[in-house]
Amino acid sequence: QARQPLASMAAIASVGRMEGSGSELGEGGSEGEDHEDGEVPAGKTAAVDVARGREAFEAFYTAQELCDEEDWRLSLELLRRPLPPTFRLQRSAGGGRGGAAAAAVELARTRALLEELHTWRPEEVPWCAGAYRLCAQSAAAGPDGQCDTALNRVLLAAQRAGLISRQESASMLPVVALGIEPHHRVLELCAAPGSKTMQILDALHQGVSDSVAAEATSSGLLVANDYKEVRLNMVIERARRAPAAPLLVTCADGRTFPSLNSGLLDETQGVGSGSLGFDRVLCDVPCSGDGTVRKALGLLSQWTPQAVAAHHGMQLAILQRGLELLAPGGMLAYSTCALSPVECEAVVATALWESRGSLETVPVDVPGLRTAPGVVEWKVPAPAAIGTNPSQELYGSWSEGPAAEKQAAYLRRAMFPPRA
Repeated sequence: QARQPLASMAAIASVGRMEGSGSELGEGGSEGEDHEDGEVPAGKTAAVDVARGREAFEAFYTAQELCDEEDWRLSLELLRRPLPPTFRLQRSAGGGRGGAAAAAVELARTRALLEELHTWRPEEVPWCAGAYRLCAQSAAAGPDGQCDTALNRVLLAAQRAGLISRQESASMLPVVALGIEPHHRVLELCAAPGSKTMQILDALHQGVSDSVAAEATSSGLLVANDYKEVRLNMVIERARRAPAAPLLVTCADGRTFPSLNSGLLDETQGVGSGSLGFDRVLCDVPCSGDGTVRKALGLLSQWTPQAVAAHHGMQLAILQRGLELLAPGGMLAYSTCALSPVECEAVVATALWESRGSLETVPVDVPGLRTAPGVVEWKVPAPAAIGTNPSQELYGSWSEGPAAEKQAAYLRRAMFPPRA
């Protein structure tokens, strides 16, 4: 079997956690959030609850030793700062049609938008073409999770016009790292609410949209899937703002996503010609979301160490199915908006071990972005008994875990470091 490189972006373990300027930390790249238009839940929780949650959060992750002491000190400082708004210019807005004239109009609209935003100091995200961060202090979201009213009005109008996509910069990294080309067949197993979907469509039209041919189109395909129909409506709405083929939207459980017969997509092959293999697969899986506390401070009032293990089985199952659908020589990106190695490195490590050599990790090499390898040691929180306060006990190896918790499947071998 040909080796199938696995682009192992263990969530913020090698994405936002170690981003060079540190400005991505806590932004959260998962599409499990429904608030990528800037409509972040207001922080209504009592300050004392947030403070208590922050104390437990910081103690737990300090014990994990995710990075060196200086980087962790900087990380904690950034988690206390307001999150700057970011957005991407929607390059697929023209759908690859209209030629040079349409491109000129789009360029004029872009310049007008940036001029309108100059008060809030738009600066390019150095590692993602067409992405901007608004750096003025007045642009950052306030305690209620909302940004300046005038700024929000400008950004909302631009998004509704299909000119931009509101998307946090850490969320942009998985698609950038995949290196998608116009001819690729791409599968997104957990697509809603759709910001990465639009980013993938942009990548499929890269170079095509600059063509002077009126009927220029991408030869690739994007299958955008989510298991909740109501969430898929958000994906469809985004696609309508910036129509760009070829996009197929499906509703299925990512853990059991069905194989697609290649004959349905290629008229040169018969119906029985075999299953379609995807050149690129994105598994942006459901998670605890604790990497998003910078934009949704209220999450800290409910955070417990046990939350980091709640999705482990589902995350692994989605990743495994994504790998099964990957074509030989293809690449898969695994991402979350969580900080815990239980949701990140543990899932990737288990998939690699079960592949028996048919997979390999590849570096996340994005110019302008500082990264670091994922951790190889971490601690797993003890499960909390129902009706009791969450335990703060941590297990560094499988052998340390109580037998009763293993038998009840509260603890799983796959949650621990491979050698522990």
